[in-house]
Amino acid sequence: MSKTFWHRWGQLIAATLAVLAVVSGIAFTTTARNAAQASSGRIVISFWHSMNRPNGQLLDKIVDNFNQSQTKYKVVSQYEGSYGLAESKYINTLHTNVTPTIMQQSDIPTMTAVGDYVPIQQFVDADHYDLNQFYPGILSGFKLKGKLQSMPFNASSSVMYYNKDLFKKYGVKPLSKSPSYSEIRAAAKALTEKSKGAMKGATLQIYPWLPEQLAANQNAVVVNKDNGRTAAATSAELNTPAMQRTFARVQNMIKDGSFQNYGTGSSASVNQMAGFLAGKIGIFMQSSAAAGTIAKGAKFKWGETFTGSCGRRTG
Repeated sequence: MSKTFWHRWGQLIAATLAVLAVVSGIAFTTTARNAAQASSGRIVISFWHSMNRPNGQLLDKIVDNFNQSQTKYKVVSQYEGSYGLAESKYINTLHTNVTPTIMQQSDIPTMTAVGDYVPIQQFVDADHYDLNQFYPGILSGFKLKGKLQSMPFNASSSVMYYNKDLFKKYGVKPLSKSPSYSEIRAAAKALTEKSKGAMKGATLQIYPWLPEQLAANQNAVVVNKDNGRTAAATSAELNTPAMQRTFARVQNMIKDGSFQNYGTGSSASVNQMAGFLAGKIGIFMQSSAAAGTIAKGAKFKWGETFTGSCGRRTG
């Protein structure tokens, strides 16, 4: 985040002595104890986040630069694991002296259901903060009934990563910039067969956000109330034609032996990345935020495309 952002939000937090923000969204709690006075006389702002590896290192530098730029506030950042783990910890420590002042989260509907936070819109209005620097499409993802609930921070997109060297080694045509499901399946099957089973063509972590993105590519939602944007969602819409197509595509790859199942949870994410970096996986879908880890760890040429389409296409 920019120095200006931290300075302005720091002033507002100190003035209200409390706020939790849902960040990936950033949100502000109503627990006053977190805007504590440090022994140095600086106001301490606790900040929970879920950024690790290269992204976490960059965030630490941003926080350090802000802390060194002034003497009134001190932001104390703390990595709390995955979004799900951090969310659970926040809910379990609500209204205690552990509750953070600021929190990074991706699951805005859950956080709004829990409540006990101040919508960022109130700070934007009070500070006349200019939101024109953000893409409208990004802002809309953090709004409820037209009001900004959290500050966009590390907004990511789902993308497809693939190992260019493996594609070249086995004579498989590189993925196009916006591949169809049929294209992905054909490439995954070819990689698996031509490597004689030494690797798997593709994988998809069992993580709610990823199927949601595949549904969105088909102009479908996963919960009612316009995906929870017009009002808090009251029911899921998972057994839809879009979701059925999505998982039918995955099932097809499982049947032809080109799919590697790493399961779900944080270990699945780690194993998936390890498999890709070790050359055991040709294609996988993940957040664009993973590019930093791949760039740092890959010993091969790799490519990045838009999320594959699971729309009404043949294959």
